[in-house]
Amino acid sequence: MTYYSSQQEMDAAIAVRPQAKKRLTNKQIAFISVFVAISVTVNAVAARAMGNKLSFAYTIDFMAGYFFGGIAGLLVGGIGDLLGCLLAGYAPNPFILLSSCLLGFIPGMVKKLKVSLPASIVISYALTLTVCTAFINTYGLWLMYGGGRTFFAYMAVRLTAQAPVIIANIALTFFIMPLFRKVLKAEIFN
Repeated sequence: MTYYSSQQEMDAAIAVRPQAKKRLTNKQIAFISVFVAISVTVNAVAARAMGNKLSFAYTIDFMAGYFFGGIAGLLVGGIGDLLGCLLAGYAPNPFILLSSCLLGFIPGMVKKLKVSLPASIVISYALTLTVCTAFINTYGLWLMYGGGRTFFAYMAVRLTAQAPVIIANIALTFFIMPLFRKVLKAEIFN
């Protein structure tokens, strides 16, 4: 019989490990890849319109972050923007790329607050509107197209133009999230 001088030695001898990190399943990775493909398509179409065309990138990135976590949402938003710009023939703007990453990351972090779905949607969009659209995106575009206007004057014009896009994305998210929540939870989380 073997005797151990401490609990640590005994734990080491029987290989007690801390709980392993949760990993994504193959099915979840496949779904994330589909979200990336949709995000690339949405961003490629939106890039041609210079931000004045209705884009559903917010909704796609929100769903990726909400269902698969902040890192997956960050990847969907970032890869979607990067490849979307390249496919549309534009060089990626690093500020808009950062903002796109945060569009998916923020909902993943908000979900950890354990609030209801409607509260998650509202909090996520409030944060992404403030951090991403109003400041990071606007700053990146102001550097390129500011045309002698102050940052805040450019922001006022841009937010006025972006309001219908944001409202459409919020409405779409409220409409489709309950359906996607049921379908995706049944399909990938069981």
